[in-house]
Amino acid sequence: MDLMSLLQGQLTDNTVSDLSKQTGINDPKQTKKAANQVLSALIGAMSKNASNEQGANALAGALERDHDGSILDNLSGLFGSNNQPTLPTSPFAVNKNTNNNLSERSANGMGILKHVLGGNQGGMVQKLSGMLGMNQGSTLSLMASLAPMLMGTLGKAKQQQNLNPGGLASLLNNQHQQNAKQNSQLGGLMGLLDSDGDGNVIDDIGGMLGGLFGK
Repeated sequence: MDLMSLLQGQLTDNTVSDLSKQTGINDPKQTKKAANQVLSALIGAMSKNASNEQGANALAGALERDHDGSILDNLSGLFGSNNQPTLPTSPFAVNKNTNNNLSERSANGMGILKHVLGGNQGGMVQKLSGMLGMNQGSTLSLMASLAPMLMGTLGKAKQQQNLNPGGLASLLNNQHQQNAKQNSQLGGLMGLLDSDGDGNVIDDIGGMLGGLFGK
């Protein structure tokens, strides 16, 4: 399964146009190019987080509970220009039994970033902004908008392919390795997620996946 192809398939001309307006980039071509870089970075971060049994189990649990892929049916709403990401009070709280309003979905994206990137979020935003030639506000907005789409795509893939935690970890790792071959700058971005240099982002973020995803 090619996760990037699934994600890119969601970025139609209309949704990219909406995303471009929402993030303040106001250039659909630049937005689509930047979106690919952001998605690659987020896949790499999630792959790192799911690289051990604890993280993979926690991610699988979060997808099972809160990210069934239904968000993909309303990307035009998620990427609406009037819905700017705001810091969440309850990250990952997607109620599958109601029609979530747009601010809730955007806030969910900020929650995903906060807990996947931890204290390294600022460094990631800064470095990505330099790579993309964009201001940090637009970069953060783009990341927050795309994070729920990534989680929804993972959740849908989990259901359709009946993926267990190990299968999810393999899917993310394989895609990250493929992305890294095509973009040498990803290595530097991933280095930001392991601030103590031990190769395990889980302890750097204080057990993010086990602590937050497991709630």
